[in-house]
Amino acid sequence: MINFPNIHNSNVVTLSRALLALSFLLTLVFTPLYDLFPTQHLILIKQNVEYSLHLNFFLWFDNIKIPYIISIVVLLLSIFGLFPRYMSILQFWVSFSVYHSALVTEGGDQINSILSLLFIPLCLSDNRKNGWYSKKNYNQNSQKSNLFLYNSFVALLFIKIQISLLYFNAGVAKIYAPEWSNGSAVYYWFYDPTFGAPHWFDFLFGFFFKNDITVTIINWSVIFLEIIIFISFFLKQKFKYLIFPIAILFHFLIILVHGLPSFFLSMSGCLVIYLLNVEISIKENLKIIKQTFNIYSYVNK
Repeated sequence: MINFPNIHNSNVVTLSRALLALSFLLTLVFTPLYDLFPTQHLILIKQNVEYSLHLNFFLWFDNIKIPYIISIVVLLLSIFGLFPRYMSILQFWVSFSVYHSALVTEGGDQINSILSLLFIPLCLSDNRKNGWYSKKNYNQNSQKSNLFLYNSFVALLFIKIQISLLYFNAGVAKIYAPEWSNGSAVYYWFYDPTFGAPHWFDFLFGFFFKNDITVTIINWSVIFLEIIIFISFFLKQKFKYLIFPIAILFHFLIILVHGLPSFFLSMSGCLVIYLLNVEISIKENLKIIKQTFNIYSYVNK
């Protein structure tokens, strides 16, 4: 019998979904409502609704506060991990609607919406009341449960392929961009008037970006790391544990430099489902990561 990954013994999937939900929740809560969804902007969208955009429930109501409140409630329930089988569908619906209604969005929002969709077939097999807790009495021997686990395996594999290709494209595409190939791209992003680093960060670390050698190293380190994250798809789990905290730190630095917390949360959600073991708990994953780094630290002494 083939043993497919059993996500019911783990809360890793729930953590990934929670990070995605938190990303949109923070955007909704900390952005003025009519700055995020200007009335005139929604009117223009309603005039050009086609195909799947009819599912955007922000266009169903004249009072924008109704879909706004619905979205917050759904995202909170997703973070709490309640009824993953059903909330995964509603979470995607909210993500899709917010992404296609907000005046200003960024790449993390698009990734968030797509990944939320891909989570649906993975979560349809999850009949737990709360995804933060494992279901130890789950029957893995029945034909129905094996079918669910097979579907989960295929969905999880497809999600990981999508994330690996995302990083592959991010890394390789930079090589062909003149600013990245000559090592100057991070300098221009660091001092960009809109997305550049805050003054305190520039004061502490700005000299790294003004020196030809260090700025080039930083520039190519970004490309190298993104390609390594892509390659991790083919690596054993023990190597993924080494890459995970480095990748998280990389995206956290984007918050400090560019001030994009929602992007950090979306990409962290990707990295959790991509690099961690979905068959064991978050606590067990973190314990193994700690042990892995302790072993490598001891070997290198």
